[in-house]
Amino acid sequence: MYKFTPSIKRLKQDEPTVTTEQERLQLGAALAKEGRYDEALAELTTVLQTNSNSVHAHLAVGNIYLTQKHYQEALHHFLAVMLLDPLMPEAPLNAGRVYLKQGKLSHALEQFENVLNLDPKSAPAQVGIAQVCIEQKQYDAAVRRLKFALSLDPEMSLAHLLMAEAYKNKGNISEAVIELKTALSLNSKFVLAYIKLGRIYLEQEEYVAAKDAFEAAIKLNPAIPAARLGLAETLIQENKLKEAVEVISNLPKLQQRDG
Repeated sequence: MYKFTPSIKRLKQDEPTVTTEQERLQLGAALAKEGRYDEALAELTTVLQTNSNSVHAHLAVGNIYLTQKHYQEALHHFLAVMLLDPLMPEAPLNAGRVYLKQGKLSHALEQFENVLNLDPKSAPAQVGIAQVCIEQKQYDAAVRRLKFALSLDPEMSLAHLLMAEAYKNKGNISEAVIELKTALSLNSKFVLAYIKLGRIYLEQEEYVAAKDAFEAAIKLNPAIPAARLGLAETLIQENKLKEAVEVISNLPKLQQRDG
């Protein structure tokens, strides 16, 4: 949203301090991009203390809380944006994502449809509705939505991932594998796609392929539990019990270090 995205260092006492609202918004965006959420929130909160109607500050704070899985706090700010600027589609889109995370499917659907009323060509809103359909086990409807989303934005790796989920639940394993491989061709660092691919291979008793997929996910994120558990299951099926125990025993150490 903002062009100011250099690497930010903590300000020293002899360095000039930011004073204007725009400067704080820019600094908050840069800090958030670096994952320095507490510092970003401090800057953005200062903006809201002086200008409670700052749409950009509310939206940025909401996005940070959404990333941190503080869903109710995120929703508060997205709803504020919707009141301040009813024509901004990003706020109802993210409000829909919050409701989806909370399992409030009817509320999520309402918000995604609100986005489409504002922007009929919103591929993310179509993906959001597809996610609702998947939760409701309406897999054919989900596939239709996802195909339309991909016609609008062919490089949405998430749409391919969800398409794979819908196909798998319909029993169409070969199409699910194709969609996951397509997702990975678009985003080679898509950890969840590797994990889902590994699960399919494991269920199909294709243990070499499953192992490769889980190991690829672990290489990208060594501490992710689903990948290590999947790899351990694969090794057990191959009767490599010692290796399986080692994979699982390393997980608590990695989680502690990651935290």
